[in-house]
Amino acid sequence: MLPERWQRGEEVLFQYNPSLDRNDRALLNYFFVQERDPPLLCLLDLPEHGSFGNTPGVLPSDDELYGPGGRFCTQEEVRRLTNILVSFPTTEDEDAAFWSPAS
Repeated sequence: MLPERWQRGEEVLFQYNPSLDRNDRALLNYFFVQERDPPLLCLLDLPEHGSFGNTPGVLPSDDELYGPGGRFCTQEEVRRLTNILVSFPTTEDEDAAFWSPAS
C-alpha cells in the first residue's frame, strides 16, 4: 500500500549515497549514469581520489575544487586533465556517432 502522503502515479525519488553523484561511481554500483548540468568529473579523474578504495565520505563539490579560487583551478591541472582526454582512443564525436542509431 502507498503511504497516505503519496498519490497514485506520483513520481517517487530516492536519494542514493551522495558519492554516487559522480557517474563512474553510480555506474559501477548501480548500473546507471545521470545527466548533470554542469557535469561532474569522474571520481577517478580527481587528482587526490584516484581509486574507489580510499574515497572519503563526501567529496568537495567541483565548484570548490575547480571554481575561482579552488585549489585545482591551475594550469597544471588543466594540463593533467587534457592529457587524460587526449589519451582516449576515440573523440567524443566518434563516440556519439558510434552510439547513434543508423540513419
